[in-house]
Amino acid sequence: MKKILLLLFACCASDVLLAQSSITPTVISTQGDYFTSSSGTVSWTLGEIVTETLITSGNGLTQGFQQPDLRTGIYVKEIDGNILSVYPNPTMDDVVIDLSKMKAGEYQLTVIDIAGNLISTKTFSGGANENVIHLSFQNYASGTYLLVINNSKSNYKNNIKIFKTN
Repeated sequence: MKKILLLLFACCASDVLLAQSSITPTVISTQGDYFTSSSGTVSWTLGEIVTETLITSGNGLTQGFQQPDLRTGIYVKEIDGNILSVYPNPTMDDVVIDLSKMKAGEYQLTVIDIAGNLISTKTFSGGANENVIHLSFQNYASGTYLLVINNSKSNYKNNIKIFKTN
């Protein structure tokens, strides 16, 4: 009797859990595009998972999962009373860097590309609810960048990956 009740409970619990979850196949990617012509449309995402390939009379179609929406994140980190906020990530244009809840001082912001090349360096004041910076990524190529925020006097240093999309 206990085995039957346990089996019945397990079946009901699994039905409830499966009914509450939904599986959406998505790919997180920094590259992709969409093309339209009179003969059809093509969309692609770098890193797609191939699910099926169809070939008929010289034409081929490989199907995969496309990313249905672009979700952005907010990076918030506290180190020794310094609260840093950076958003949106990934970005298409500007990255907002909120230094207003940082300890007062001069902060150096450095952007480095994935190959290690220095892209830009700027110095800003932080703290005392005074500084929110809009750092433009508009003219940068799509890819991954490293944003380094440094205050040499207080030994504060933080590295953040920024993903630039088109």
